[in-house]
Amino acid sequence: MLGNVPGDLDPRKRTMTLEHLMAMTAGFNCDPNDTTSANEDVMDERGIEDWYRYTLDVPLISAPGDKIYYCSTEPNLAGGMLAKVAREPLPELFDRLVAAPLQMGTYHLVLQRTGEAYGGGGHHFLPRDFLKLAQLLVNGGRWNGRQILPADWLRRVTASLRDLTPTQQYGYLWNSVEYLYGDRKVRAFFAGGNGGQIFMAIPELDLVIGFTGGNYADPVLFTAQRVYVPRYLLPAVR
Repeated sequence: MLGNVPGDLDPRKRTMTLEHLMAMTAGFNCDPNDTTSANEDVMDERGIEDWYRYTLDVPLISAPGDKIYYCSTEPNLAGGMLAKVAREPLPELFDRLVAAPLQMGTYHLVLQRTGEAYGGGGHHFLPRDFLKLAQLLVNGGRWNGRQILPADWLRRVTASLRDLTPTQQYGYLWNSVEYLYGDRKVRAFFAGGNGGQIFMAIPELDLVIGFTGGNYADPVLFTAQRVYVPRYLLPAVR
């Protein structure tokens, strides 16, 4: 678990907020080809035990809030902060606040070497259960009449967007794109996995879409969101 902040911490890191970590704008070096970076594969290959402590020691390549870099270790550090503030392990916190209210079935959370849940991805859910997270965005955060996510939080998730690529935005752990739909555009929000897993919400159309896949580290993993959704699925929606 995260301990006390070291006295010689880079002053820029002292300005880092939870929002920076969740928006991928904290500025950590996460270059997969740099053996001193905070990239998850680098840490795993090096056998790093305490990923939180190691990440805090990794140099910044930009000041927090300046630029966006996709870096899974940043939400992982955010998860450690959440567990510390809540004084409850992430698996128990997730089950109590999300999985149980959404009536999720069997699921698996990836653990770090310390036994704490990894906050950067890799978890296993049944497709039907993962779709429930997208459905929350369509339902205004409600499930079976119960408010699971605060409405204000959803507004921030869907409004605080920064360009991740020329055509794709990112905000608070959700990717976002705009699609043509008839003579107008609709905005979609989605969680995307390395293998091509996509669970997408399009609130304007009261629509959720799910894909599973295992095309890891292969460009074909983008086919679902870039081809199937705009070319085949949206034209079929009335």
